[in-house]
Amino acid sequence: MVLSVIIPVYNTEKFIKKCILSILDFCDNSMDIEVIAVNDGSTDTSLKELQAIQDTRLIVINQDNAGVSAARNRGLDEAKGSYVWLIDADDYLSDHFIGEVYNILTKTAPELLLFGINWVDKDTLLGQRIYAPGEYTVSQIIEARIYDSNVWSRVIKRDLIENHHIRFIDVMNGEDFDFCIKVFCHAQKVTIPKIIGYNYLTNPNGSSKKRAQTHLKNLAIDSVKTLVYLKAFFEKSRGTLHNEFEVFKPWFNNNIFGLLFSLYRFDYNISFAKNIIHSLAKNGYYPVETTGQGRKQKIFISIANRKSLFISILKLRRFLNI
Repeated sequence: MVLSVIIPVYNTEKFIKKCILSILDFCDNSMDIEVIAVNDGSTDTSLKELQAIQDTRLIVINQDNAGVSAARNRGLDEAKGSYVWLIDADDYLSDHFIGEVYNILTKTAPELLLFGINWVDKDTLLGQRIYAPGEYTVSQIIEARIYDSNVWSRVIKRDLIENHHIRFIDVMNGEDFDFCIKVFCHAQKVTIPKIIGYNYLTNPNGSSKKRAQTHLKNLAIDSVKTLVYLKAFFEKSRGTLHNEFEVFKPWFNNNIFGLLFSLYRFDYNISFAKNIIHSLAKNGYYPVETTGQGRKQKIFISIANRKSLFISILKLRRFLNI
């Protein structure tokens, strides 16, 4: 088996058929591939949509709801391919993209394949994320500021995952970052092809950008949890990794910048924002270094690192409601 495509499914009845057929409809009989769809306790008709697809290459697993990390881990446990590709159920591939990826895997045997994406709204292209094609070390990827924490934008040699016992941690936010960092710790080469054909649906449910306060708090808390988990991982694994923590510092800085910017952007209460900053400082992540960041990020970080000033700005922003 060359490739296992793993798709966690939860209440995506409107999208799952298109996602799976964008793979299977463009696989010819010579392609040794399996698609593992893990239905994670969907309460809509997602399971029926899966069961209606008559194709021996589709494996449907039904489990009680346990979260996206558990669904992905179940897929990894069942996978038989030399490569794995974790795809989101509300996204889809461009015509023939699966064949192009498959040809790269069989002809060049990359350790890890990383590609850009298309941002789409239904079938309308909104933009692209494009990387310069070539073969890179992980250090070169970081130096190029390719801070890509999305598991669906890469195809990974399964041995790289299994030999190092890598699985998704159970958090609401940060599981992709944790997984990608751990894979990169052991990777020697990253191949970026010229082709782009992964279509990321930007707003699948037509939901408002205004998020519930509880949800926002959980996202921030889990972001810190992930950073704490990774700190412990690097400390425990020092001397055994192909790429140590120092290689990833710019990526971590970018991740923490995103967390601090969310404290500014969204309407967190001030005491919660203070607690997040305290947790970052307690674990050695604050003040934030500016290495590997762009000009605007550096300006923001320089302000956010001055805690009293940053908190005053947060208070003013909430008072003015801007």
